[in-house]
Amino acid sequence: AIHNYYLEVSGGTDDISFSASGGYYSQDGIIKGTSMDRLTLRLNGESKIRRNLTIGFNISYSQSQRSTIDENGESWGVLSTAVRLEPTVPVRNNDGTFGSSPFVDINNPVATIFYSDEKTKSQNIVGNAYLRSDISKDLFFGTSFGVDMIINDYYRVCLLNPNHAHNFICGLTGKMFISVTFISFNSNETK
Repeated sequence: AIHNYYLEVSGGTDDISFSASGGYYSQDGIIKGTSMDRLTLRLNGESKIRRNLTIGFNISYSQSQRSTIDENGESWGVLSTAVRLEPTVPVRNNDGTFGSSPFVDINNPVATIFYSDEKTKSQNIVGNAYLRSDISKDLFFGTSFGVDMIINDYYRVCLLNPNHAHNFICGLTGKMFISVTFISFNSNETK
């Protein structure tokens, strides 16, 4: 199932304006146990403090979570093993255990889905604040400061053989700060 919701509100006066929006998206994967959820929020504002001085900001936040399994791995991915495992191997044996091949070392793809638990959670914050001063009709000064930050958390547990577990936990973080100061001259020449 796919769910997608979005809401936006904006408004202001002659000197102040704002906009806020939020969205939620959710989708189940085509392979059992896979899905993706994403939440996004955005806020913009601008205010004219004086006739020639304006401040403003933009900020957005997104968070996504994916539940996955090894779908495409060339040797051990679910799709690869589903094609390569001989069709005579039962999904489950009479005793309830997962079937396996006596001839090749290929995982039962249904067992891989049943015993796998992989989650990736990502958070992203992008923001910017700025100040602009109109010195004259054609000359203005501005400064801006921004941030772009990403936080990823990855979690994986795979228990194809209950006596042999593979556990991986990994966190990745990226940050970037940007500051820009500029003076600009607008030339409006007409001939």
